[in-house]
Amino acid sequence: MVRCVVTRPGECRAIIRMVLHPARGTASVHVPYDVREPVEVRSGPAVGIDAGVTEVLATSTAETFGTGYGTLLERLSEETTDTGKARNKLFQLAKKADGRGDTAKASRIRRNNLGHKKLRMKRDRGEASVQTIVGQAVRQALRNRPMVMAIEDLGHLRGCPKSRKLSGIVARWMRSTLREKLAFASQARRSRLEMVHAA
Repeated sequence: MVRCVVTRPGECRAIIRMVLHPARGTASVHVPYDVREPVEVRSGPAVGIDAGVTEVLATSTAETFGTGYGTLLERLSEETTDTGKARNKLFQLAKKADGRGDTAKASRIRRNNLGHKKLRMKRDRGEASVQTIVGQAVRQALRNRPMVMAIEDLGHLRGCPKSRKLSGIVARWMRSTLREKLAFASQARRSRLEMVHAA
């Protein structure tokens, strides 16, 4: 990551950030800018928002947003489980090859099948898909620019659910991403975001 300060004639100094991704062979430039708040007065009603696992959001007006969320989380969870099982088998094969003294075979398995580059790229694509559907759901939920949005505070939830499958799904829930997107969108639309007890 590289930071530098740039100036333009007649403009303020700004710090931009360049992020290099050697594994993906890409680079991205992050530039800060001011959010333009809408001039019209907030007119929508107060809305209660419930974060879910099958959909991103459900509102007190019986609307749901991001209905494909649960299916996506389940698919990503299954892919992660299947990939982990396959990698464990290959790891054991490499270990057995080492035990037989066949270091060439063990080296090939580790080099061609147990690397982290493709695994990291696959994980990044999955997280990007989750962030996309969360962002779309948040924008749709705020399209009427409610005066107040009340969302349950799930920060206290910890531990592992009884179901391993549910545990894998919840692990990709990305509550912090949802909270950040709601906070940004509500500020941009001049709606007040309030955290309330889950009960």
